[in-house]
Amino acid sequence: MSNHRSYPEILHLSNQILQLPPEQIHLSPIPLRIPESDFITNYAQIVDVRESNDLWWNQISVLMNERIGQRLYNQIAILLRTNNEVYRGFQKIKSLNLSNVRIRIQGIYLMNLFE
Repeated sequence: MSNHRSYPEILHLSNQILQLPPEQIHLSPIPLRIPESDFITNYAQIVDVRESNDLWWNQISVLMNERIGQRLYNQIAILLRTNNEVYRGFQKIKSLNLSNVRIRIQGIYLMNLFE
């Protein structure tokens, strides 16, 4: 299956997290989009809150000020495992009162709840 949006490292990390069984490995998306040569090298990260004292939502303002060349990010993706984590994550992001940010949540049960 081809993926036209995500860069290779994002898909690589998602495959590490999901760990599909061998009979479903063919469902892993294949990246078709490659970052530009001046793109930052660590554009995808896993923050394990069990192993880190750094809270993931503290990184949002850092990311919003980061630039690639002179350009700001168009999108920042935060992947959470459960709908409960999605709900709490949305509330945490919303409480940051970020300007010029559209928060969009997608999930099985929460798809249209916050749009």
